[in-house]
Amino acid sequence: MGIPYALVYWGEQHISSGLAAILFSIMPLCVAIMARFMLGDSLTPAKIAGIIVGTVGVYIIFSDSIAIGGQMSIWGMLALILSAVMASFCSVILKKYMGSYNPFAALFLPTLIGGIILAIWGLLFERELPFHINTLTVISVVYLAVLGSVAAFALYYWIIKHIDVTVLAYMTFLIPILACLLGWIFLKETLTIDVLIGAGLIFGGIALATLKKPKPKATKCSTPTSS
Repeated sequence: MGIPYALVYWGEQHISSGLAAILFSIMPLCVAIMARFMLGDSLTPAKIAGIIVGTVGVYIIFSDSIAIGGQMSIWGMLALILSAVMASFCSVILKKYMGSYNPFAALFLPTLIGGIILAIWGLLFERELPFHINTLTVISVVYLAVLGSVAAFALYYWIIKHIDVTVLAYMTFLIPILACLLGWIFLKETLTIDVLIGAGLIFGGIALATLKKPKPKATKCSTPTSS
């Protein structure tokens, strides 16, 4: 809960948000591979194809905002990739061991430990960075704590107990679509043709990976009757 998201926030200081979204979209593939070896889940061609199509959709959405800078951008990209791998591992571990634990109880200790680790890190290495407390800061922190962390992760922990963890990981592809949609509604941003094409590919990839083919109906064999 601490290190993966700290890597995201640190990495995004050195690379564009579009590139960050594309790099983090490797999470479904990581989850699928780990679930295959740690949970025994099947890694079907349909799952792999769905992941590839969804990743291409994310790339198309953010293709205009990919920017690679100097040497620090390489570290930023590595931070995002490592974050996606660690988040994938956490999801598979949750699926394997959480069992009958209450989602809020299962969320408490990881969040507490992650908070302690990041607080110590901040005190040691970020003491000189400016930090301004105002109304917007307080509202943002409260929103992220209550809705972005407690509510969102408790719901995530509950869902992960009831569905295939790889299927849940596909929801990562929906985040760019929601971000573009909210930007269009609240910030009057334009929905470009790239966004629409990318969204179509993402939905197509999710459908390809998750929809199961109907099983053929067994034909009844008639038995001869004796006269």
